[in-house]
Amino acid sequence: MTKDEEKRDADIARLISSEATIRRGRGLKDREEREKERRLAADIIKAMQYGDERSFSALLRTYGVKDGDSRWINAWKAYRAFRGQS
Repeated sequence: MTKDEEKRDADIARLISSEATIRRGRGLKDREEREKERRLAADIIKAMQYGDERSFSALLRTYGVKDGDSRWINAWKAYRAFRGQS
């Protein structure tokens, strides 16, 4: 399969998913929020594996997690647990 075919297949899958989401009454915004959360989770795992705290903080800010927010605190707890810190 060529890259163009893969891209087209991915676009078609996204379109089908968005249509199904709209038919269920959730709307496109909910779908976009779920995608954003899924990307955040994947990016966080990568940052945890690299062990770069500055990049981890920047990543959280990029996704709208503010310093002192409960999500910020929980993310740092998970980061420290993953890295074996207390």
